[in-house]
Amino acid sequence: MQEEADLSNDLTSLENRLENERSQAASKQAEFSKLQADLKAGRDEEAARQAELEAAQAALRDLLDQYQQQEEQVEKLATAYQNEQTSMFALLDDLKNKKARAASLEAILKNHSNFYAGVKSVLQEADRLGGIVGAVSEKLSFDPHYQTALEIALGASSQHIIVEDEGAATRAIDFLKKNRAGRATFLPLTTIKARQLPEQNQSRIEASSGFLGIASELVTYEPGLENIFQNLLGTTAIFDTIEHARAAARQVRYQVRIVTLDGTELRTGGSYAGGANRNNNTIFIKPELDSLLGEMEQQSQKLKAQEQQVESLQSQLSEAKQALEAIKSEGEQARLTEQRVKLAYEQIAERVAELSQLEQLQEQDLANQTEAAGLAERKKWKSGCRLSRLPK
Repeated sequence: MQEEADLSNDLTSLENRLENERSQAASKQAEFSKLQADLKAGRDEEAARQAELEAAQAALRDLLDQYQQQEEQVEKLATAYQNEQTSMFALLDDLKNKKARAASLEAILKNHSNFYAGVKSVLQEADRLGGIVGAVSEKLSFDPHYQTALEIALGASSQHIIVEDEGAATRAIDFLKKNRAGRATFLPLTTIKARQLPEQNQSRIEASSGFLGIASELVTYEPGLENIFQNLLGTTAIFDTIEHARAAARQVRYQVRIVTLDGTELRTGGSYAGGANRNNNTIFIKPELDSLLGEMEQQSQKLKAQEQQVESLQSQLSEAKQALEAIKSEGEQARLTEQRVKLAYEQIAERVAELSQLEQLQEQDLANQTEAAGLAERKKWKSGCRLSRLPK
Protein backbone atom coordinates (compact mmCIF):
# COMPACT_ATOMS: atom_id res chain seq x y z
CA MET A 1 0.00 0.00 0.00
CA GLN A 2 2.87 2.30 0.81
CA GLU A 3 4.42 1.74 -2.60
CA GLU A 4 1.09 2.50 -4.22
CA ALA A 5 0.82 5.72 -2.21
CA ASP A 6 4.35 6.70 -3.13
CA LEU A 7 3.77 6.02 -6.79
CA SER A 8 0.50 7.91 -6.62
CA ASN A 9 2.26 10.84 -5.03
CA ASP A 10 5.00 10.68 -7.68
CA LEU A 11 2.43 10.52 -10.39
CA THR A 12 0.64 13.54 -8.97
CA SER A 13 3.93 15.39 -8.71
CA LEU A 14 4.82 14.45 -12.27
CA GLU A 15 1.42 15.59 -13.48
CA ASN A 16 1.87 18.90 -11.72
CA ARG A 17 5.38 19.20 -13.14
CA LEU A 18 4.14 18.25 -16.59
CA GLU A 19 1.35 20.79 -16.36
CA ASN A 20 3.87 23.40 -15.29
CA GLU A 21 6.21 22.49 -18.17
CA ARG A 22 3.32 22.63 -20.62
CA SER A 23 2.22 25.99 -19.23
CA GLN A 24 5.75 27.38 -19.48
CA ALA A 25 6.12 25.91 -22.97
CA ALA A 26 2.85 27.55 -24.07
CA SER A 27 3.94 30.84 -22.55
CA LYS A 28 7.35 30.67 -24.22
CA GLN A 29 5.69 29.68 -27.49
CA ALA A 30 3.44 32.74 -27.26
CA GLU A 31 6.46 34.96 -26.51
CA PHE A 32 8.35 33.33 -29.36
CA SER A 33 5.45 33.87 -31.73
CA LYS A 34 5.22 37.52 -30.68
CA LEU A 35 8.97 37.87 -31.11
CA GLN A 36 8.76 36.39 -34.59
CA ALA A 37 5.96 38.82 -35.44
CA ASP A 38 8.01 41.71 -34.09
CA LEU A 39 11.05 40.48 -36.01
CA LYS A 40 9.07 40.26 -39.24
CA ALA A 41 7.66 43.73 -38.72
CA GLY A 42 11.17 44.96 -37.93
CA ARG A 43 12.60 43.36 -41.06
CA ASP A 44 9.79 44.85 -43.13
CA GLU A 45 10.51 48.25 -41.65
CA GLU A 46 14.25 47.71 -42.16
CA ALA A 47 13.65 46.94 -45.85
CA ALA A 48 11.47 50.05 -46.17
CA ARG A 49 14.08 52.18 -44.40
CA GLN A 50 16.81 50.73 -46.61
CA ALA A 51 14.79 51.55 -49.73
CA GLU A 52 14.18 55.04 -48.38
CA LEU A 53 17.89 55.42 -47.64
CA GLU A 54 18.86 54.24 -51.12
CA ALA A 55 16.37 56.69 -52.63
CA ALA A 56 17.74 59.52 -50.47
CA GLN A 57 21.32 58.61 -51.44
CA ALA A 58 20.35 58.46 -55.14
CA ALA A 59 18.66 61.87 -54.86
CA LEU A 60 21.76 63.26 -53.16
CA ARG A 61 24.03 61.86 -55.90
CA ASP A 62 21.73 63.27 -58.56
CA LEU A 63 21.85 66.71 -56.94
CA LEU A 64 25.62 66.47 -56.69
CA ASP A 65 25.79 65.70 -60.42
CA GLN A 66 23.44 68.60 -61.12
CA TYR A 67 25.59 70.89 -58.98
CA GLN A 68 28.77 69.89 -60.81
CA GLN A 69 27.13 70.37 -64.20
CA GLN A 70 25.67 73.72 -63.17
CA GLU A 71 29.02 74.79 -61.74
CA GLU A 72 30.65 73.98 -65.09
CA GLN A 73 27.92 76.00 -66.83
CA VAL A 74 28.57 78.95 -64.51
CA GLU A 75 32.31 78.78 -65.22
CA LYS A 76 31.64 78.54 -68.96
CA LEU A 77 29.29 81.53 -68.89
CA ALA A 78 31.69 83.50 -66.68
CA THR A 79 34.52 82.91 -69.18
CA ALA A 80 32.29 83.84 -72.13
CA TYR A 81 31.09 86.95 -70.27
CA GLN A 82 34.65 88.06 -69.51
CA ASN A 83 35.75 87.46 -73.11
CA GLU A 84 32.80 89.32 -74.59
CA GLN A 85 33.24 92.13 -72.08
CA THR A 86 36.91 92.41 -73.05
CA SER A 87 35.89 92.57 -76.72
CA MET A 88 33.31 95.22 -75.87
CA PHE A 89 35.90 97.36 -74.08
CA ALA A 90 38.26 96.95 -77.05
CA LEU A 91 35.49 98.16 -79.37
CA LEU A 92 34.79 101.08 -77.03
CA ASP A 93 38.47 102.06 -77.02
CA ASP A 94 38.70 101.73 -80.80
CA LEU A 95 35.53 103.77 -81.30
CA LYS A 96 36.84 106.39 -78.88
CA ASN A 97 40.07 106.65 -80.88
CA LYS A 98 38.14 106.90 -84.14
CA LYS A 99 35.92 109.63 -82.69
CA ALA A 100 39.01 111.55 -81.60
CA ARG A 101 40.53 111.18 -85.06
CA ALA A 102 37.25 112.21 -86.71
CA ALA A 103 37.06 115.29 -84.48
CA SER A 104 40.62 116.17 -85.46
CA LEU A 105 39.84 115.75 -89.18
CA GLU A 106 36.67 117.81 -88.86
CA ALA A 107 38.68 120.56 -87.18
CA ILE A 108 41.20 120.47 -90.03
CA LEU A 109 38.39 120.67 -92.58
CA LYS A 110 36.77 123.52 -90.73
CA ASN A 111 40.00 125.49 -90.34
CA HIS A 112 41.50 124.40 -93.70
CA SER A 113 44.80 123.97 -91.88
CA ASN A 114 46.01 121.31 -94.33
CA PHE A 115 46.21 123.77 -97.24
CA TYR A 116 48.80 126.22 -98.48
CA ALA A 117 48.50 129.72 -97.03
CA GLY A 118 46.79 131.26 -100.08
CA VAL A 119 44.28 128.43 -100.43
CA LYS A 120 43.56 128.49 -96.69
CA SER A 121 42.97 132.27 -96.74
CA VAL A 122 40.47 132.06 -99.59
CA LEU A 123 38.58 129.13 -98.08
CA GLN A 124 38.33 130.90 -94.73
CA GLU A 125 36.85 133.96 -96.47
CA ALA A 126 34.60 131.94 -98.79
CA ASP A 127 31.32 133.33 -97.46
CA ARG A 128 32.47 136.93 -97.81
CA LEU A 129 34.07 136.48 -101.21
CA GLY A 130 31.15 134.52 -102.69
CA GLY A 131 31.21 131.98 -105.49
CA ILE A 132 33.73 129.72 -103.73
CA VAL A 133 32.71 126.06 -104.15
CA GLY A 134 35.68 124.57 -102.31
CA ALA A 135 39.05 122.93 -102.71
CA VAL A 136 39.34 119.95 -105.07
CA SER A 137 40.40 117.62 -102.25
CA GLU A 138 37.31 118.60 -100.24
CA LYS A 139 34.87 117.80 -103.03
CA LEU A 140 35.64 114.19 -103.83
CA SER A 141 35.64 110.86 -102.08
CA PHE A 142 37.10 107.44 -102.91
CA ASP A 143 38.04 104.03 -101.61
CA PRO A 144 41.12 104.41 -99.34
CA HIS A 145 42.66 101.56 -101.36
CA TYR A 146 43.27 104.09 -104.16
CA GLN A 147 44.44 107.00 -102.02
CA THR A 148 48.16 106.93 -102.86
CA ALA A 149 47.49 106.57 -106.58
CA LEU A 150 44.93 109.39 -106.59
CA GLU A 151 47.19 111.69 -104.59
CA ILE A 152 49.82 111.30 -107.31
CA ALA A 153 47.22 111.54 -110.08
CA LEU A 154 45.91 114.87 -108.76
CA GLY A 155 49.23 116.20 -107.54
CA ALA A 156 49.18 119.92 -106.78
CA SER A 157 45.71 120.26 -108.32
CA SER A 158 44.27 118.72 -105.12
CA GLN A 159 44.69 122.23 -103.63
CA HIS A 160 43.10 124.06 -106.53
CA ILE A 161 39.96 125.96 -105.65
CA ILE A 162 36.75 125.31 -107.55
CA VAL A 163 34.73 128.50 -108.11
CA GLU A 164 31.41 129.18 -109.77
CA ASP A 165 32.71 131.49 -112.47
CA GLU A 166 35.54 133.77 -113.60
CA GLY A 167 34.27 136.63 -111.46
CA ALA A 168 34.64 134.57 -108.29
CA ALA A 169 38.19 133.68 -109.34
CA THR A 170 39.01 137.33 -109.93
CA ARG A 171 37.62 138.43 -106.57
CA ALA A 172 39.62 135.77 -104.77
CA ILE A 173 42.83 136.70 -106.56
CA ASP A 174 42.30 140.39 -105.74
CA PHE A 175 41.76 139.40 -102.10
CA LEU A 176 45.06 137.47 -102.04
CA LYS A 177 46.92 140.38 -103.65
CA LYS A 178 45.45 142.97 -101.33
CA ASN A 179 46.23 140.99 -98.21
CA ARG A 180 49.50 139.53 -99.48
CA ALA A 181 48.07 136.18 -98.38
CA GLY A 182 49.75 133.96 -100.97
CA ARG A 183 48.74 132.35 -104.23
CA ALA A 184 46.11 129.87 -105.35
CA THR A 185 44.86 128.29 -108.58
CA PHE A 186 41.18 128.58 -109.41
CA LEU A 187 38.97 126.31 -111.53
CA PRO A 188 35.84 128.16 -112.72
CA LEU A 189 32.95 125.84 -113.52
CA THR A 190 32.18 128.04 -116.51
CA THR A 191 35.56 127.56 -118.21
CA ILE A 192 36.92 124.12 -117.30
CA LYS A 193 36.17 121.45 -119.89
CA ALA A 194 36.16 117.69 -119.47
CA ARG A 195 39.01 115.66 -120.96
CA GLN A 196 39.21 112.01 -121.93
CA LEU A 197 41.59 109.62 -123.63
CA PRO A 198 41.45 109.06 -127.35
CA GLU A 199 39.22 106.06 -128.03
CA GLN A 200 42.05 103.95 -129.48
CA ASN A 201 44.33 104.46 -126.47
CA GLN A 202 41.50 103.99 -124.00
CA SER A 203 40.46 100.63 -125.49
CA ARG A 204 44.07 99.38 -125.36
CA ILE A 205 44.53 100.56 -121.80
CA GLU A 206 41.29 99.01 -120.61
CA ALA A 207 42.24 95.67 -122.22
CA SER A 208 45.62 95.57 -120.43
CA SER A 209 46.35 93.34 -117.44
CA GLY A 210 46.25 95.10 -114.06
CA PHE A 211 44.01 97.97 -115.24
CA LEU A 212 41.87 99.22 -112.35
CA GLY A 213 40.10 102.13 -113.99
CA ILE A 214 40.43 105.67 -115.29
CA ALA A 215 41.15 107.88 -112.25
CA SER A 216 37.95 109.91 -112.75
CA GLU A 217 35.93 106.67 -112.51
CA LEU A 218 37.41 105.80 -109.12
CA VAL A 219 36.20 108.94 -107.33
CA THR A 220 32.74 110.19 -106.39
CA TYR A 221 31.62 113.82 -106.43
CA GLU A 222 28.59 116.06 -106.89
CA PRO A 223 27.06 115.88 -110.39
CA GLY A 224 27.74 119.54 -111.06
CA LEU A 225 31.49 118.99 -110.67
CA GLU A 226 31.83 116.39 -113.42
CA ASN A 227 33.78 118.64 -115.81
CA ILE A 228 36.27 119.51 -113.08
CA PHE A 229 37.15 115.92 -112.22
CA GLN A 230 36.98 114.72 -115.82
CA ASN A 231 39.47 117.50 -116.60
CA LEU A 232 41.82 116.64 -113.73
CA LEU A 233 41.57 112.84 -113.80
CA GLY A 234 39.92 111.82 -117.08
CA THR A 235 43.21 111.10 -118.89
CA THR A 236 45.02 109.21 -116.11
CA ALA A 237 44.84 105.41 -115.88
CA ILE A 238 45.31 103.55 -112.59
CA PHE A 239 47.10 100.16 -112.57
CA ASP A 240 47.91 97.70 -109.83
CA THR A 241 51.67 97.14 -110.35
CA ILE A 242 54.58 98.77 -112.14
CA GLU A 243 55.06 95.66 -114.32
CA HIS A 244 51.50 95.83 -115.66
CA ALA A 245 51.71 99.60 -116.00
CA ARG A 246 54.94 99.38 -118.02
CA ALA A 247 53.47 96.79 -120.38
CA ALA A 248 50.35 98.93 -120.92
CA ALA A 249 52.43 102.07 -121.48
CA ARG A 250 54.33 100.34 -124.26
CA GLN A 251 51.04 99.37 -125.91
CA VAL A 252 50.05 103.04 -126.18
CA ARG A 253 53.62 104.26 -126.88
CA TYR A 254 53.72 106.23 -123.61
CA GLN A 255 50.89 108.52 -124.78
CA VAL A 256 48.82 107.92 -121.62
CA ARG A 257 49.68 108.98 -118.09
CA ILE A 258 49.60 105.93 -115.75
CA VAL A 259 49.81 105.78 -111.95
CA THR A 260 50.15 102.58 -109.88
CA LEU A 261 48.72 101.84 -106.45
CA ASP A 262 52.10 102.44 -104.81
CA GLY A 263 52.34 105.92 -106.38
CA THR A 264 54.73 105.20 -109.24
CA GLU A 265 53.95 107.50 -112.18
CA LEU A 266 54.59 106.74 -115.88
CA ARG A 267 54.27 110.08 -117.59
CA THR A 268 53.41 110.76 -121.20
CA GLY A 269 56.61 110.88 -123.19
CA GLY A 270 58.21 108.02 -121.24
CA SER A 271 59.51 109.53 -118.00
CA TYR A 272 59.02 107.73 -114.68
CA ALA A 273 58.52 109.20 -111.19
CA GLY A 274 58.30 107.41 -107.87
CA GLY A 275 59.81 106.71 -104.49
CA ALA A 276 58.63 107.22 -100.92
CA ASN A 277 57.13 110.26 -99.25
CA ARG A 278 59.04 111.61 -96.28
CA ASN A 279 55.84 111.86 -94.21
CA ASN A 280 52.38 110.41 -94.19
CA ASN A 281 50.52 113.71 -94.24
CA THR A 282 47.74 113.83 -96.81
CA ILE A 283 45.67 116.61 -98.29
CA PHE A 284 42.70 114.26 -98.67
CA ILE A 285 40.95 114.84 -95.36
CA LYS A 286 37.38 114.33 -96.59
CA PRO A 287 37.88 110.80 -98.01
CA GLU A 288 39.57 109.73 -94.81
CA LEU A 289 36.85 111.38 -92.74
CA ASP A 290 34.09 109.79 -94.85
CA SER A 291 35.74 106.40 -94.51
CA LEU A 292 36.23 106.94 -90.80
CA LEU A 293 32.59 107.98 -90.28
CA GLY A 294 31.48 104.86 -92.14
CA GLU A 295 33.71 102.73 -89.94
CA MET A 296 32.36 104.47 -86.86
CA GLU A 297 28.78 103.74 -87.92
CA GLN A 298 29.62 100.07 -88.41
CA GLN A 299 31.57 100.09 -85.16
CA SER A 300 28.62 101.62 -83.31
CA GLN A 301 26.29 98.93 -84.64
CA LYS A 302 28.81 96.26 -83.75
CA LEU A 303 29.26 97.78 -80.30
CA LYS A 304 25.50 97.85 -79.79
CA ALA A 305 25.29 94.16 -80.68
CA GLN A 306 28.28 93.46 -78.45
CA GLU A 307 26.68 95.31 -75.53
CA GLN A 308 23.51 93.27 -76.00
CA GLN A 309 25.58 90.09 -76.05
CA VAL A 310 27.37 91.11 -72.85
CA GLU A 311 24.07 92.03 -71.22
CA SER A 312 22.57 88.70 -72.28
CA LEU A 313 25.55 86.76 -70.94
CA GLN A 314 25.44 88.73 -67.71
CA SER A 315 21.77 87.84 -67.31
CA GLN A 316 22.45 84.18 -68.13
CA LEU A 317 25.35 84.13 -65.68
CA SER A 318 23.19 85.63 -62.94
CA GLU A 319 20.45 83.08 -63.57
CA ALA A 320 23.00 80.26 -63.65
CA LYS A 321 24.45 81.38 -60.32
CA GLN A 322 20.98 81.54 -58.79
CA ALA A 323 20.26 78.04 -60.10
CA LEU A 324 23.56 76.87 -58.62
CA GLU A 325 22.65 78.31 -55.23
CA ALA A 326 19.21 76.69 -55.46
CA ILE A 327 20.79 73.30 -56.18
CA LYS A 328 23.25 73.86 -53.33
CA SER A 329 20.39 74.64 -50.91
CA GLU A 330 18.40 71.66 -52.15
CA GLY A 331 21.51 69.51 -51.79
CA GLU A 332 21.99 70.60 -48.18
CA GLN A 333 18.39 69.65 -47.43
CA ALA A 334 18.87 66.34 -49.24
CA ARG A 335 22.01 65.66 -47.19
CA LEU A 336 20.09 66.30 -43.94
CA THR A 337 17.31 64.00 -45.17
CA GLU A 338 19.85 61.31 -46.06
CA GLN A 339 21.44 61.58 -42.61
CA ARG A 340 18.03 61.38 -40.91
CA VAL A 341 16.96 58.37 -43.00
CA LYS A 342 20.34 56.71 -42.47
CA LEU A 343 20.03 57.13 -38.70
CA ALA A 344 16.52 55.65 -38.77
CA TYR A 345 17.78 52.74 -40.89
CA GLU A 346 20.72 52.10 -38.58
CA GLN A 347 18.41 52.14 -35.56
CA ILE A 348 15.95 49.66 -37.06
CA ALA A 349 18.81 47.52 -38.37
CA GLU A 350 20.26 47.43 -34.86
CA ARG A 351 16.82 46.56 -33.46
CA VAL A 352 16.38 43.76 -36.02
CA ALA A 353 19.81 42.40 -35.12
CA GLU A 354 18.84 42.37 -31.45
CA LEU A 355 15.52 40.66 -32.22
CA SER A 356 17.29 38.10 -34.42
CA GLN A 357 19.69 37.28 -31.62
CA LEU A 358 16.82 37.10 -29.14
CA GLU A 359 14.92 34.84 -31.54
CA GLN A 360 17.81 32.41 -31.59
CA LEU A 361 17.98 32.40 -27.80
CA GLN A 362 14.22 31.96 -27.39
CA GLU A 363 14.18 29.27 -30.03
CA GLN A 364 16.82 27.34 -28.11
CA ASP A 365 15.00 27.99 -24.83
CA LEU A 366 11.75 26.80 -26.37
CA ALA A 367 13.42 23.66 -27.63
CA ASN A 368 14.79 23.00 -24.14
CA GLN A 369 11.37 23.61 -22.64
CA THR A 370 9.77 21.24 -25.11
CA GLU A 371 12.39 18.63 -24.31
CA ALA A 372 11.76 19.04 -20.57
CA ALA A 373 8.01 18.68 -21.11
CA GLY A 374 8.66 15.55 -23.13
CA LEU A 375 10.85 14.14 -20.42
CA ALA A 376 8.14 14.84 -17.78
CA GLU A 377 5.59 13.21 -20.04
CA ARG A 378 7.68 10.05 -20.30
CA LYS A 379 8.27 9.93 -16.56
CA LYS A 380 4.54 10.30 -15.95
CA TRP A 381 3.81 7.49 -18.39
CA LYS A 382 6.35 5.22 -16.71
CA SER A 383 4.93 6.00 -13.24
CA GLY A 384 1.44 5.31 -14.52
CA CYS A 385 2.55 1.98 -15.90
CA ARG A 386 4.18 0.97 -12.64
CA LEU A 387 1.12 2.02 -10.68
CA SER A 388 -1.15 -0.03 -12.91
CA ARG A 389 0.96 -3.15 -12.43
CA LEU A 390 0.63 -3.13 -8.64
CA PRO A 391 -1.63 -5.90 -7.19
CA LYS A 392 -5.09 -4.72 -6.21
